[in-house]
Amino acid sequence: MSKSRWINNNTGKFINYRISKIDQVEEPDGTGTYSFQYLCASRQLLEEYYNEHANHLRDDVIQRYGQLFIAFRTVMEIVHEGDY
Repeated sequence: MSKSRWINNNTGKFINYRISKIDQVEEPDGTGTYSFQYLCASRQLLEEYYNEHANHLRDDVIQRYGQLFIAFRTVMEIVHEGDY
């Protein structure tokens, strides 16, 4: 199971996700830097995630990966999207 699927299976709060590799950023050991974005259907679901799951999942990631990651939250509102 992918790590992103693991988060949704444990919370049920997200409807979509995106994993992107940050372009033109390479660590000295040759590994990359990645961004994980998750989409909630409502602000209420996001607040439920924060209140019910966020601390536990962050602790789990720290236990799994130690100092190999950095995490921060940025909440964005989609104002328009479309396909070409």
